[in-house]
Amino acid sequence: RKGNNVTLVTRSNRLHAPAQMLKAVDDFVKKGSLKILYNLEATELLGKNGKLTGARLSNGITLPIDHVAVGMGRVPNTKLF
Repeated sequence: RKGNNVTLVTRSNRLHAPAQMLKAVDDFVKKGSLKILYNLEATELLGKNGKLTGARLSNGITLPIDHVAVGMGRVPNTKLF
């Protein structure tokens, strides 16, 4: 949706994905709708009054956020859902 700002935090120094997906990600970055922060981890999620407000990163910076999606590994284990 227009107006959404997405920041992807990855502990790696590059994204691990098929070439087609990497091209799509690159297009979003070029359009300014996606920012990627490499070599970092979210160490803490912050909230107030039951609402998500931020994510503290491993470099000490806190990102203001209102949604979070967590992905681990290259192939998601969807059997959990």
